[in-house]
Amino acid sequence: MTRPNALNAQVAALEQAVVTGFAELTREIRQIANMQQQIISMMTAPTTQPSTSRDDTTDRDDHVNEWAQFLHTWHGIFGTRHISARDLLSSADVEPGQSGPWDDVFPSPPNGRPLTVKSLGRILTGQIGRWRGNIVLRSATDTHTNARTYWVQLDDAPDTQVSA
Repeated sequence: MTRPNALNAQVAALEQAVVTGFAELTREIRQIANMQQQIISMMTAPTTQPSTSRDDTTDRDDHVNEWAQFLHTWHGIFGTRHISARDLLSSADVEPGQSGPWDDVFPSPPNGRPLTVKSLGRILTGQIGRWRGNIVLRSATDTHTNARTYWVQLDDAPDTQVSA
């Protein structure tokens, strides 16, 4: 190949590299512009504020109070002893017409079906670590049975915890 032909080939290769690089750069710039547009539209879109109506607040307060009452009853029955969902459920099983230690504070599943050990475990698991006034539900996995055990922790200090 002669020198001018070699030079022309190098120039052509360089032009092709510039064009290819420019095409890639253009594609990346377009992607960045699209992302910017999406961010701007998210930032300027109207937001929905959480409802702060009195009914919603009352419902949340009732829920917190129901759980606080349940946990305090639990503490009165079991103290800080670790128990399984099975043991907890059997403690609420009383003869029809008899009054049990729970006096209508035991939780029930939202679907209205009979409470099972598994459904009770799920309900309790959703409440772990949520302070209800001065009381909280705690849990650990029993290494022997590989099942969760639960207990309540009572904070004797003045109510400084925030309810979740």
